[in-house]
Amino acid sequence: MHIGNIFYVKSFRSFAGEILMEAKEKILKGATELFFRLGVKSITMDDIARELGISKKTLYQHFEDKHQIILEMCSGILYMNLQVIEKIAKESKDPIHEIIQTGTHLSKIFSSINPVLIYDLKRYYPEAWQLLEDFKQKHILGILENNLRKGIKMKIYRSNLNVMLMARYRLAQFDLALNTSILPDINLIMGKIQLTILEHFLIGITTLKGHQLLNKYKNLND
Repeated sequence: MHIGNIFYVKSFRSFAGEILMEAKEKILKGATELFFRLGVKSITMDDIARELGISKKTLYQHFEDKHQIILEMCSGILYMNLQVIEKIAKESKDPIHEIIQTGTHLSKIFSSINPVLIYDLKRYYPEAWQLLEDFKQKHILGILENNLRKGIKMKIYRSNLNVMLMARYRLAQFDLALNTSILPDINLIMGKIQLTILEHFLIGITTLKGHQLLNKYKNLND
């Protein structure tokens, strides 16, 4: 084959691959928006295809089944949020600012999620739910421990804090806010629940200096 033809074939394959990847990303984005609104258990591949205005054949060209879509959705969301959280940790003014910024970011995400999605994933898609559990243990736990150590060093967190215990306690607070069996009738969206719990957590671990800093970020004056 002529060198020019080889180059054309390779270029075409690369272009075709980019088109396929773009189509897959659009499908994943549309399915994610649908799951966020309605949960995952009640949604079928027919529903996804109808929502996106594509054929089921096109849908199955990119995903084997709904389970694959859910797994890729969860993996993508977790990866994206890790990038944001690590960026916040790097650019924050201090540990209190970091944890408030992170909490605000997560609150926005939780506020956009129908609680049914959390329930569905936990009960019917344990493999996807395990991705979240592994993510918390592998990434978030370490970020929390680093935050606590920095805060103690700066004397804005109490010096007698048990870092490992308090980091795990903070993780457990995430689970509390997502547990609809514990908070089934509360008249608050999940994002506000997360911020309320976070505020109490920070009040409990800060020194006087840290408490004053916290109030500064909250635009309060004691």
